[in-house]
Amino acid sequence: MNDFLKLGPAVERLFISVVAILIFCHISACLWYMLVSIGDSPSTWLLVTHIEELSPFGQYIACFYLIVQTVVTVGYGDLSPVTKEERFMPIFIVFN
Repeated sequence: MNDFLKLGPAVERLFISVVAILIFCHISACLWYMLVSIGDSPSTWLLVTHIEELSPFGQYIACFYLIVQTVVTVGYGDLSPVTKEERFMPIFIVFN
């Protein structure tokens, strides 16, 4: 049974990389929401896109989506930062 579950080194590295990226995206999504929630700007991306009306889990999914979009792609589509503080976070993520 032990030999059946044994993965090759390449698969193990791939798995560890995917888990690390997901953890990074989770932490970044939480920081992204915190950045928006502590700001005092009347026009944040949460307000502009009416995401503040969603449940807390829906807001987390929107933040996670934005972070994954930042990490995986180059451009923004339906969600994008609005304030200068919000624009700093994707720059930090891209260069990290």
